[in-house]
Amino acid sequence: MDRLFLDANVLFSAAYRGKAGLLRLWFLRKVAMISSWYAVAEARANLADDTQHRRLDDLTKTIYFPA
Repeated sequence: MDRLFLDANVLFSAAYRGKAGLLRLWFLRKVAMISSWYAVAEARANLADDTQHRRLDDLTKTIYFPA
């Protein structure tokens, strides 16, 4: 299985628009998506509205956060 690290820029861009091209990453098969809570916090701080924050929350449900 491949691993893909999502930094704050990727998380921000995916959550910014509902039809962002980066959302295709979430549909890749046999790929473990990894990030950090720091990256999520950084993305959240730069998103403008509640819809984007909810979208980010939904995206993070499928991401693995190593200890």
